[in-house]
Amino acid sequence: MGIAAWFAVLYLAWGATLLAYSLWRRLLQRHAAARVAPFSLLVPVVGLWAAFGEMPLLWQWVGAVLMGLVVNQVRGWWRGVQ
Repeated sequence: MGIAAWFAVLYLAWGATLLAYSLWRRLLQRHAAARVAPFSLLVPVVGLWAAFGEMPLLWQWVGAVLMGLVVNQVRGWWRGVQ
């Protein structure tokens, strides 16, 4: 493994990870976990976009929105919230 690979490992292990967890911790300090946690579901979408320049197709966006609405409705029904 060359020096560039070692710097990449150090960046991922320290720089990016510490920044991400610091930001996540600050969000959880300021907002309820139930409000912040759904944003963790965006990690694969952002990863695909950042790494490969791929964007979900229209029908995939529609499916994601529909599933979000279903989860939101089922959660309210499950708790007995009207």
